[in-house]
Amino acid sequence: MEAGAAPERRELESGLNVNELILNSAGEGIYGLDGQGCATFVNPAAARMAGHEVEELIGRPLHPILHHSKPDGKPYLREECPIFAALKDGAIHRVTGEVFWRQDGTSFPVEYVSTPIRERGRIVGAVVIFRDIAERKRAEEALRARAQAFRVLHELAVATGGVLDPAALARLVVDRARDLLGANSAGLFWWDPEAALLRPLGENDPELAALDRQLSPGQGVSGLAFQRGQTVVVQDYAAWEHAVPWGMSRGIRSAAAVPLLVNDRPLGALGVRSYVPRHFGPEQVQLLALFAAQVGPALE
Repeated sequence: MEAGAAPERRELESGLNVNELILNSAGEGIYGLDGQGCATFVNPAAARMAGHEVEELIGRPLHPILHHSKPDGKPYLREECPIFAALKDGAIHRVTGEVFWRQDGTSFPVEYVSTPIRERGRIVGAVVIFRDIAERKRAEEALRARAQAFRVLHELAVATGGVLDPAALARLVVDRARDLLGANSAGLFWWDPEAALLRPLGENDPELAALDRQLSPGQGVSGLAFQRGQTVVVQDYAAWEHAVPWGMSRGIRSAAAVPLLVNDRPLGALGVRSYVPRHFGPEQVQLLALFAAQVGPALE
């Protein structure tokens, strides 16, 4: 009996080894949950993407570690989580447009599938397979920014009969930049070399447009973006050392600006603002920079 069982045991062990090799070599993140949502296994790719060691995750509830908040930072209740829904309704849940969270507090966009595990007809856990789609989203956003920029130029060409009017283009640019990032307002400043100042060329906030505004290099979000030749993001404008008085009085809570570069030479800056607490993330700022890269040469 024991001699006959040996080949079966070796076959079982061989199958387990193959499964382990597959899990360890898979590029997607894969982890298993028991009925209470605690990790039963985690492959190296899943742990690496989350910034953990595999051993740190085994036996622990993963929702508070990987999926505790929504993309906007609001708490993600376990009762609302599609991953846990598989444990309740026994259905396969495919989700995109959400984020998982790393140990360092940053997040990354994911798409995932949560599949229930059944044993003798009873749901005993779930397997989750996910992938980091940040690169894909960046490519999509880049295409979106370029398409938006070309639409702006096309609109202007149609409206002006092909004659580029800088003021009209600037108005279109600030309107599209505001809409592109879902901001409250946007402003475009252009460099006046004779006065050595940045002057407003486009603005879609009537209260700010009525003010006599000009910026020195390094002053305000747009002035600093122009001076540095790189993106500037301010999440708490009221506590920021370079804030300008008119920005404070208007109630800007957060802002982002990118330089308008032509042949690596800054000629102005394009900024967006929020009057409510708002986080301008890396992907949004990159989108703004890509958009600005298309319209900068046209303005110049």
